[in-house]
Amino acid sequence: MKDKLHILIISSWYPTEKKPFLGNFIKRHVDLIAATHQVTVLNLQSDPLISSTIIQEKTSGNLTELF
Repeated sequence: MKDKLHILIISSWYPTEKKPFLGNFIKRHVDLIAATHQVTVLNLQSDPLISSTIIQEKTSGNLTELF
């Protein structure tokens, strides 16, 4: 049996609370990969009005999402 991979996905197209349908195809792809491998998603969003950074982490099974 092969070793489990740890895959990092960096994407600005990923569902958020404000835009739940944005990048939902990427979310479905990530869910399929997480069925057999460890996956970390880093969701990047740029906003010129933001002066500080807030990182939220959500983990479920093999999937860790950083917003």
